[in-house]
Amino acid sequence: MKLLGIEGEIIEVEKPVRLAVLGCGSHVYRNILPSIRYIPDAVLTVFCDKNAEKAELFAKYHGVANWCSSTDELLKAFPEKYDALLVIIGFSPETGNPLYPEIIPQFLERGIPVWLEKPPAASYQQLGLLTAAAKKGNTFFQTGFKMMFAPALQQVKKLIGAPKFGKPQSFDVSYAVSFPSDVRDLTDVNARRFLDDIVHILSQIQFLFGCPYKMTTYRGGENDAVAVLEYKNGLTGVVRILGGISITGPAEYMRIVGNSDKIDNGTLIELKNAEEVVLHEPGNPGSYGRDFSFVRADGTHSHIWNPNLRRPLGALSLHSHALYGYINELAAFVDCVKNRTAPMIGGAEDTAAVMKMYDSFAAKNGVSHVLSRKIRTETLPGTFSVVEEFSCDNCHGSMFVKDGWTAKCESCGKTVQLVEFANRWPQSAIRKILKEAVADLGIKPEVWEAHLRYNKGIAKENYQRCFVDLKLHKKAPTKYDYFIKAAKTRRDSFAKTEYEALSLLKKFAFVPEVCGKCSSKYVIQKYEEGTLLSSLMRQDPAAAEKYLLKAAECLAEFHKSSRIDATEPMGYVHGDIDPWQVIVKKNGELVFVDWEDFQRNENQLFDILNFVLMVGVIYAKDKLPPAKLAEKILYQKSDLTRLIAEILAVYGKLTGVTAEDIIKEIPAYAANRLRRLKKMARESEGFIYSYLADVRIKDVVWKKIK
Repeated sequence: MKLLGIEGEIIEVEKPVRLAVLGCGSHVYRNILPSIRYIPDAVLTVFCDKNAEKAELFAKYHGVANWCSSTDELLKAFPEKYDALLVIIGFSPETGNPLYPEIIPQFLERGIPVWLEKPPAASYQQLGLLTAAAKKGNTFFQTGFKMMFAPALQQVKKLIGAPKFGKPQSFDVSYAVSFPSDVRDLTDVNARRFLDDIVHILSQIQFLFGCPYKMTTYRGGENDAVAVLEYKNGLTGVVRILGGISITGPAEYMRIVGNSDKIDNGTLIELKNAEEVVLHEPGNPGSYGRDFSFVRADGTHSHIWNPNLRRPLGALSLHSHALYGYINELAAFVDCVKNRTAPMIGGAEDTAAVMKMYDSFAAKNGVSHVLSRKIRTETLPGTFSVVEEFSCDNCHGSMFVKDGWTAKCESCGKTVQLVEFANRWPQSAIRKILKEAVADLGIKPEVWEAHLRYNKGIAKENYQRCFVDLKLHKKAPTKYDYFIKAAKTRRDSFAKTEYEALSLLKKFAFVPEVCGKCSSKYVIQKYEEGTLLSSLMRQDPAAAEKYLLKAAECLAEFHKSSRIDATEPMGYVHGDIDPWQVIVKKNGELVFVDWEDFQRNENQLFDILNFVLMVGVIYAKDKLPPAKLAEKILYQKSDLTRLIAEILAVYGKLTGVTAEDIIKEIPAYAANRLRRLKKMARESEGFIYSYLADVRIKDVVWKKIK
């Protein structure tokens, strides 16, 4: 095929990479599309944007015949018409989250290579939607961390890798961006700007030094903060966020110190605005107060690399597309598509590291966030491999095994006792349970892989349990085959209750399938792959609403079909239903889990009350004091209470119960929950229930919202 080269000459390209572009905004127009001119192996073939007129104009302006306004239409044309996808789509106007996790997985699952503009997601957890989809489609994605490809950064990487630089021992970065009051609240334009900008610095750090072991952030003034990065090899870094700096000052400034034989005479690299690189060599500074020349006596000097706007004539450094890495990053992506290889820079691994560092800024002020989660793995001879995972209930940092029976938090240093199935790990008791469970299933395993998760990671008086995701087949349709919940002691009778409940309720599509026989030690269920509704509510509140209403429908169906008396809301209850106990499967179906509190003859309104109150806790932000939390959920008209009213309306329409009927049961519900906590020796966790006993029923706004 005849195409134009970077100087406008005619060249022959046997098989160019056909690029589809999704998103027709200002950034793609100003920066991405002009860069494609310098990549002869790539040709633009289609533009897609929800604004059909814009997609058509973009196509015409760039001499492209195809355009569309639907991602479904675009997806159908792969791979016959297009080879790879460039996506530049920005943030959700409702949640403020980057839109990529919502749009891109469907393309990745089809095996389509994707280049996406930064930031890729709102968190490391949300990024998992992309990595899982890429793995399923056996393809790759590359994130637009342009600075990794900038000539200045490439030169710095080369310099610190040279033997004469020595080993990097410290670095510091100053960056002009405001630190938001709540990093996670991306509906705030300041938080959104912070995410959009800080990934530039984090990607540079990842490119030059890799992902740190630990980060600690200290909030300074109103808009300032300092983050300390620690590496296991002794390297230490500091990121200074200067929200209050003059806008006429430098946007970013980095210094890197290399060690040498003399403590006070090492190597120093300065990087200014990701453009100018200065290398200061160790040398002889001359005699203090006696030298009259700025030229060093031993001939050493500082080396400077900067974008000379005149030499060489016609240099690409005249263009910001080359100076800031746009051309290089897109060329690297096109090469990967042609060679069918995952990107060495800016791929899934680099993207994950950047998002882990970003998550660290959301940690509590002064609390260290450990980025490298430690998972303890051991293969038991002749049986199966076991993986343990747990986190600290104090600061949510990762914990590591200190010895056979205790663990220490890598962030705050708290030491706790692990769940004692036996007095040393690997536990003979859990091994015995797993063997019994597999024999109970009557299946000859091909692969034994058990992923252990402990109840909150820490032993609690009478609630020492282990959750096991069990894989027995190499070609399982889901990540695991079975889910096993096991108890430390036979006194914990949940297993029998849950087994009987699941067996009794198997006619309901939203009840997981129980497997094996009834046991006093464990209960086995089919593994249900999906996303917890509670997680979806935090990641994408708008998308979660339809599943909240669907959950209300399922609960209403369950209650109505099991009433003892058609006129009274008494009968089967889940006993602890809330968004944490609902799994949203990939096909949109729901699964209610954790049936250990099931009862046959209980007030069913307690179920729906628990559900909507926990919806309120999640959406009203659970860091509010309980009294203010109750006030916000019950008495203030807002989008939250409007949603609760809608959930109650859906439930009431199917059961004949009014919102007023449900509200009247709040004091009785609260007393019921407090009795349960007392029985479990957990009175201190009274939480919101303590503020519901004296509820002002006439002031609850749920029944007043239509």
